[in-house]
Amino acid sequence: MSENNQFIDRHSRLRSISTLRHAFLFCLILGLGGTLVVWDAVQGQVRSVATLEFFRLSGSALILTLVGWSLARLAGWERIQQNAALLLGVSQVLAVAWLYLRSTINGISGSYQIPAWPVSGFELYGLALLLTALGVGKQGLVRSVRELKGLIPSMIWVLVALFIVVQRELPRDLMLSSDPDQHQFWAHQLLKLGSIPRDLGDWGPLDFQYPAGFAALCALWSWLSGTSAGNSVTLQPLLQSVLAVLALAGLSGEICRKAPFRHQAVMVFAGLAVFFGFFPFSLLKEFYSQSKTGSISTLLLFVTVVALSLLQMRGRGRFRAELGWYVGALGLGWSALINPVAVITPGIFFYACLAWRFYKSGDSNAKRDVLGLLLLAVVPLVLIFLDPYYSARFFAQRSTGPLETPPDVVIQQLSFAHEVSQYLRNLLVRGEFVRPLLLLQYFAHPVLAIGCIAALVLSLVFLSNKADRSAWLAWFVGAPVLCVLLQILFLPVFYALRNKGDLYLLEPYFLEAINRLAYLWLMSVLLTALALGIKCFSNGSLRSIAGLSAAVLLLFPLHSVRDRLPSQLDLDFRQSHCSLKSCDTRDDAIVLASLNAIYEQEAAAKSKLVPPGPMSRVLVPNQVRDIWRERWLLPVGTARNLPANTSFPLAFYYYKGDPEFSYRNYVERVCENFDVEWLKQHRIKYIYLPSDRDKACVSGVEGLLASDQLVVKSGKAAMIRIY
Repeated sequence: MSENNQFIDRHSRLRSISTLRHAFLFCLILGLGGTLVVWDAVQGQVRSVATLEFFRLSGSALILTLVGWSLARLAGWERIQQNAALLLGVSQVLAVAWLYLRSTINGISGSYQIPAWPVSGFELYGLALLLTALGVGKQGLVRSVRELKGLIPSMIWVLVALFIVVQRELPRDLMLSSDPDQHQFWAHQLLKLGSIPRDLGDWGPLDFQYPAGFAALCALWSWLSGTSAGNSVTLQPLLQSVLAVLALAGLSGEICRKAPFRHQAVMVFAGLAVFFGFFPFSLLKEFYSQSKTGSISTLLLFVTVVALSLLQMRGRGRFRAELGWYVGALGLGWSALINPVAVITPGIFFYACLAWRFYKSGDSNAKRDVLGLLLLAVVPLVLIFLDPYYSARFFAQRSTGPLETPPDVVIQQLSFAHEVSQYLRNLLVRGEFVRPLLLLQYFAHPVLAIGCIAALVLSLVFLSNKADRSAWLAWFVGAPVLCVLLQILFLPVFYALRNKGDLYLLEPYFLEAINRLAYLWLMSVLLTALALGIKCFSNGSLRSIAGLSAAVLLLFPLHSVRDRLPSQLDLDFRQSHCSLKSCDTRDDAIVLASLNAIYEQEAAAKSKLVPPGPMSRVLVPNQVRDIWRERWLLPVGTARNLPANTSFPLAFYYYKGDPEFSYRNYVERVCENFDVEWLKQHRIKYIYLPSDRDKACVSGVEGLLASDQLVVKSGKAAMIRIY
């Protein structure tokens, strides 16, 4: 008997040693593959300044993930508790909803002359700690720590993705185009005021004149990490894109959920490798200057809403108390707060899943479920109307902005029905409605289309679990069908609306939304096929290691394959790129420091008045340009970054603040004739002249520089007192 026990003990020890050896080899190969992906993605450059930003931002990512994990435990979402990217997306939805709620409370307090309580990082940390404590307390600390171990592999890859993005993008002092310029301004206002304002104070009576959803996301990351608004804005497009792919990889890896955690780790690693190896959507050349910044950043939000819809759709019994529906509904509201058309695609998918769940619920008390359906329709609307842009547009009937149309632009006026029918006919005859599915517009390659279809067929054939099959079938088949139907239903209407005021941007924005849907569908198909391959191949430890080794070896030629795809990618680091506009100079920094000193003096003097007087404004020099159907004032040089460098309210900065700061007034009062009396009437006391101002239209600028009103000058940069 003792000999048998000794044999069993010896066999157990040998088996343990073998398991440890295999685990060591697995981690070694995975680490080697991860290092290769990171080295390729950062092009062999690791900068210490960016690394410091990474450590600050990684804390924010960990906090958001823990909040999402706690909510998943409280809601019983066991199937996504090891998906760090998706949990991070869930917590972002909750945080933005909280910010809107707190901003509304602050707005009501201000109406009744009650001191407001601005949102701060301390408040967000406190809420995160409270939610985490609730999640841990549900099942005890010991079990919570045990469950958190399963989240570690996914969390590591999220941090790896964050490291790559930060190395490529940060720090960023001067934005790359007018889109991130304005998003930086809005995010900076949120950070300064602690809520979403309904007017801009000393800037003027106007609100943001744009939904504040993306600014709320950027402010959230800045509050949690302490990074600047400009860095946060720059970070989001690429970060949210890669997190969306990692979330899809985690959902695909759920097919192997009964296998060891190593399969989950490999799947998320594969998502990271495929994103940077083949299809980094947000690195397309047309997005290199970060145009459409907010729209691209909805990728993770889209995946979050769809994942919650599929998760809740598979439930049984009454659904009215299931938390996932309400978080998804908040996500829909937030989609509209980033871009008005971004809500259409996830919204239709969400409510289709909800209708199916209602049909299959089998609840005898149907009245309560109907009330639940109505509530889920109202939740996004409530969040939308908490935004000053939408509430002003629908209730106060205020215009969205002072943009003008150039006089030489001729807009054809045809009947609405005729334009809809003509566009629909062209769409069907040319077959362009299938282009996003087979060609993806940016990744047109026949081999890719064939491989995608083959992966889809294999995925549907080998999905053995019935629940898995129904959910993935809803996405694999529903997404392309939805992609086609949405184009047929909405594109003709949006095309016909192009002549109705400021609605002409709906068509191009909606086309981008369709492309994002097709992109996510393609990535999910490829990753699911890969997950099924891993599941079929990896029955033992050695075979798992062999499969991982083969996958890592296949990563070497990824960059060469990527270069041969006609995808028009721009893989250069944006961090060091400033040739699209201009770079900061030492002279500009000296003048801006003097401007801030003057602000401190004036603010101290104004505060002694009863009531405190309004602050003076700084005139922003602009380039006058006609862009397509709009007349724009574009700040020149480092004047584009003034909101982040001075507390002075500005005049003629992208039409912000006051309706008097319009295109026409700038041309008449500044560009063609420097009207000092008009400027004095509107408290415009200073003008900042950056070093790079050759394209600025300011009448008599050389005379201003030679006058005795010159306050400070360094090189070509200067600041002048107007009166």
